[in-house]
Amino acid sequence: MALLISTGVLVVAAMVSIVINRRWLPRLSVNYVSMFIGAGIAVIPFLNGLIEKFNSDIFIGLIVAPLLYFEGQNTRLNLVGRHVR
Repeated sequence: MALLISTGVLVVAAMVSIVINRRWLPRLSVNYVSMFIGAGIAVIPFLNGLIEKFNSDIFIGLIVAPLLYFEGQNTRLNLVGRHVR
């Protein structure tokens, strides 16, 4: 349940950063706005308590593995010089 709450807080923070970027700071990169909001979450003890500690196994399983899978699906194999039967 804690992982779900943590994910929800981070998704809401990402949506807020996009809205702030598009409405009030269109010339500033959304990455900078996201970093400022993330720093704000880290400074506020209540919000920081909602975020789970970083777990590399979860990151690899839920983020990296699907990205690699979909990247592999979109990759063309170069078969020049091979005889395919």
